[in-house]
Amino acid sequence: MLNIHHIFFATGSFLGPLVSRFFLRSGFGWQLSYRLLGLVTSLIGLFFFVAETGRRFEYVKPKIKDALGVIKQKNYLVLLIINFFGMGTQFVLMYLIVLFLKEARGFDVAFASLFLSMFYVMLGAGRLICGFLVLKTSNSKMIMILFILLLVFTTLAIFSSGLASGIFFILTGLASSGIFPGMLALTSIITGERVMGSSLGLLTFFGGIGGMVLTYVITNVSELIGLIRGFSMVILVLLGVNVLFSIMLRGFVIEENKINLKSFVSEIGLAK
Repeated sequence: MLNIHHIFFATGSFLGPLVSRFFLRSGFGWQLSYRLLGLVTSLIGLFFFVAETGRRFEYVKPKIKDALGVIKQKNYLVLLIINFFGMGTQFVLMYLIVLFLKEARGFDVAFASLFLSMFYVMLGAGRLICGFLVLKTSNSKMIMILFILLLVFTTLAIFSSGLASGIFFILTGLASSGIFPGMLALTSIITGERVMGSSLGLLTFFGGIGGMVLTYVITNVSELIGLIRGFSMVILVLLGVNVLFSIMLRGFVIEENKINLKSFVSEIGLAK
């Protein structure tokens, strides 16, 4: 189901910049695309309002002390920090690729938006690929590899010139594709089912706040020291994320192995 969701996510993300590009080339303001997006979003919200839900599951309300207790877990706190900066850099790329290619590489907005569309294509395709790869390895190892690739591609995108810069920005979409789904899976493993809703909600919240904070900081710093130097902060942030995640990697893998062992023992018990 998640893979199907990612297909629609990638399709919508791919079409969005193309629609804006069409309006710009046709002489309409870019605001029109946002008005149409608001209309579509309202219709989708109306659909969920009137739609019937599927099978109902028994809901066990977590205790407040359980929800607060999860914050005290060392591994979970580190995941929140990593997600704050890791997802923050992904939002920076989403929001500022067109600006960077326009101001630093001389592309026009319509041409730069094509690279943003391809970024989302790679993001969606990468999530499908990661959905299959995670069956062959652990979430932790996959996330580590993706963070390394994201650091490499982002560095090359910022310091390369011309068309190569745009191509490497496209590849950052592939590198960042499985990070957030992997972080969600890892969080559910570390925190357990009882407080899964609270822990996943807080993780997502930290990612969104990270996106707003890093975008605000980098845009303001770029005005003072220049766009390329300002964007270099993304490299420093990703470098810190890679170091922190590599330090915690062994602990994350152990947590995943515990869950896999429990599942294996449970399956043996059912077989008997």
